[in-house]
Amino acid sequence: MKLRPKPIPTVATAAVLAMLLSLGTWQLRRNAETNAKLAAFAEQLDAPPIGSVHGSPSDLWHRQATLAGTFRAEPRFLIGRAESSRPGYAIVQVLDLESGESLLVERGWALHARLDEAIASLPSEEQVTGVLLPLQGAGLKPLPAQDGIEERWPARSSAAMAQTVGTALVPALLVVGEETHPSTHADPADLLVTGWWVRPTTRPHLEYAATWFAIAAVLIWIWLLASKVED
Repeated sequence: MKLRPKPIPTVATAAVLAMLLSLGTWQLRRNAETNAKLAAFAEQLDAPPIGSVHGSPSDLWHRQATLAGTFRAEPRFLIGRAESSRPGYAIVQVLDLESGESLLVERGWALHARLDEAIASLPSEEQVTGVLLPLQGAGLKPLPAQDGIEERWPARSSAAMAQTVGTALVPALLVVGEETHPSTHADPADLLVTGWWVRPTTRPHLEYAATWFAIAAVLIWIWLLASKVED
């Protein structure tokens, strides 16, 4: 087989090929950067639980913590979300720590039909263990109350909740429970479901890089076919 490349298609192919290879290489660099960040993230997440919230926010975020204090009866926030395809609400309250600070705590998730029962079961004073997460969603608004349920907040709206409290809070949300993989289904008999998962489950940069390189390979194959001359 002989090749007789045509000038214009060859120049166009080379330009597109350079772009595709650049995009693939860029995704590989991003994958390396992401892996370094995830390693630091995992080191912080796997460190022993802390017993106070002193320090900068970045030192607190993604750390496990065991904190004790008294929960305020009001305000109470409900985050509407489904667990295992069942409708329900995560219950968030302000915890006044024995050390003097206060922060938002997601105490657990309750089935819609058992929400009142779950709220009544929560003690006012408690030692809780969970993971500290950054506050999110400063501009979000709650949905109005309906069907006998007080106003409901969207997911990732802890920053907006904190703005309504009226007192200074630690810039973190404590999600109560143990690390629980998303594939784990809650026991339907549980009154209050606790747990969290904050580790990434995908590595999209490698998938993107493979896609760009695959397109580049197809482009080269098309160019070869178009440039082929029969003997």
